[in-house]
Amino acid sequence: MKRGILMLLTFLLLACIFPGCGNKEVKLPDQAEDNMPDTSQTKQVVTAVTDNPIGNNSWTRLSEANIDLDADNQEEIITLYTAAQRDSQGEIMWDDGQQWLLMIEDETGFYPLISEYIQLGSIYYYISDTNLDTNTAPVVTGITSTSYNFTLTNYSYNEEKKGYEKDTVYDSGPLNTVYMSIPGYK
Repeated sequence: MKRGILMLLTFLLLACIFPGCGNKEVKLPDQAEDNMPDTSQTKQVVTAVTDNPIGNNSWTRLSEANIDLDADNQEEIITLYTAAQRDSQGEIMWDDGQQWLLMIEDETGFYPLISEYIQLGSIYYYISDTNLDTNTAPVVTGITSTSYNFTLTNYSYNEEKKGYEKDTVYDSGPLNTVYMSIPGYK
């Protein structure tokens, strides 16, 4: 019995030593062409809602900017909120996770660009005007940074669709963040 098992193992070992054994290309399921993302899909569009997403909830405003984000010569208000509250000294009382909201407000309503619960992380944003010499709208880039993922998502106003097109330009996928130099909110 032992001799039969030993012979089988020897045969398998020798079979793998011969040329060509390890040279075959093998596609893992997540690398198969069928599973590649479809880049031809239309982009998601964040459209206006009439009810203010902050509702009756108590939010902490972390950042606010007034800028023309849809090239209509009127400034919109972009605000970043978190559900984390402040203590009597004004310090934010962070939990392991909280609800976050990045929202644009104008005369047509509220555009909740990012509205999600973030575990062990934060949301940041920046606004860039890539075409300073033309009359195009700036781009809002949302940064979602957690201990397990990092994404960059651009939002640009689309006049035809009357909303902000969402374009995820980077998604790290699963990771284990060990250090981040982006400062926290105070």
